[in-house]
Amino acid sequence: MSFAKSARKSEVARSQAGVDPSTVDEQKSSPTTTRLDLQKEMRKLQRSRRQMIRIVEKYGIHNFAEEEPEYQLGLEARDRLPPLLEDKYGITDVNHYVRWPFGRTTIEMFAFARRGGSDVLIVGSMKMNLEAKHFDQLKRWVKAVEERYGQLNGRKIVSLIVVNSAPESELRRAARLGVIIVQSHEWLGYPTE
Repeated sequence: MSFAKSARKSEVARSQAGVDPSTVDEQKSSPTTTRLDLQKEMRKLQRSRRQMIRIVEKYGIHNFAEEEPEYQLGLEARDRLPPLLEDKYGITDVNHYVRWPFGRTTIEMFAFARRGGSDVLIVGSMKMNLEAKHFDQLKRWVKAVEERYGQLNGRKIVSLIVVNSAPESELRRAARLGVIIVQSHEWLGYPTE
């Protein structure tokens, strides 16, 4: 097909779609411009997504089909984690975990509980795959809680990461740092609360 026929077909298609061919600038659809337009649209979508997450968190509106995998993991953990924590780590009376807005961030898991007869605070996160950077994030959250509440009235902070899967090297790191890691397969067989 010749260039003239191709251009004519394109012009006919635009006019059938209700687009005035004289207003279409062929130069505007260069790969660079298209890529920049796509990047701009992606940023708009990311802002919209963050706004929707805020609305969901504020009003409790859920569309489970489109939730983040970590959020789905958290929903399952909320029901299955307390019996496992009691059995394996002696942590009892866990109130429901909440996502807690804290400054410019949101702590993914925050709960009051008891361990060895003492009150504790659980500060944690939910991740699909455990990586070294998650320990740094958790450390920042624990520090922020300690700074904000200063005197925790004798409560100790229990650091916890709920994860779908974790490599052995990261499990060893968690043991060195005193962070409890619960992999999702561990709560199979535990009843829901």
